[in-house]
Amino acid sequence: MTAAADTVTRSLASVEARYRAFGVDGGIILVPFAIAVFNTDPDPLVVVVASQTLAFLYFVAFWSPLGGGRTIGMRLYHLRLVRSDGRPLTFLRALLRYIGLLLSEVTVIGALYWLVDDRRQGLHDKIADTLMVAE
Repeated sequence: MTAAADTVTRSLASVEARYRAFGVDGGIILVPFAIAVFNTDPDPLVVVVASQTLAFLYFVAFWSPLGGGRTIGMRLYHLRLVRSDGRPLTFLRALLRYIGLLLSEVTVIGALYWLVDDRRQGLHDKIADTLMVAE
């Protein structure tokens, strides 16, 4: 086992830190979006497309090399998203993880799988070969 892989195995992010970070990220995305929706009364299809586009841009940008594998919530709770071998994510891998996250949300079991997995990987992490680690 390499030093990077050993570090990744020993410093997995806690369930609590992951939930808190995701809550912060959700607030960052949802609050301004909700204000815009309530003040403009757009078509429901526009709301769905716009919210998914905003979430896509936010998460993929921050998970990719552009964001260093850390969303704003992850930065607050000292978490980082890495490949299972400890290397940073590429843009393509960040995109793959986001697609996996959408699939995980459709299947509730996929979204919650990381709670019982020994490496705390959800379906989206398995698809993209990623881990959430504490720093």
